[in-house]
Amino acid sequence: MAFHETSSTATASLSSAATNENVSPTNSVILKMGIIGDAQIGKTSLMIKYAEGAYDTEYTQTLGVNFMEKTILIRQTEITFSIWDLGGQKEFASMLPL
Repeated sequence: MAFHETSSTATASLSSAATNENVSPTNSVILKMGIIGDAQIGKTSLMIKYAEGAYDTEYTQTLGVNFMEKTILIRQTEITFSIWDLGGQKEFASMLPL
């Protein structure tokens, strides 16, 4: 199985995985995922670890919404995960319908 991945912030190019590997995807899919939960439990850390493969030791509280994209190529299908990190405070609960 061919499995290639790229990651970046919201300005990700949908063709970046295919360009880097000289493989032309025949299909593309975009999946929107929301990470919700209480404040200070690691939602942002989980998103950054998955999208960038990194861990940031500096804590910065998410105010409102933060998002990243990660694109992978599986069997000539380009799959882009649009990952939305919603702040854990109660005042951000109104953003859940995103």
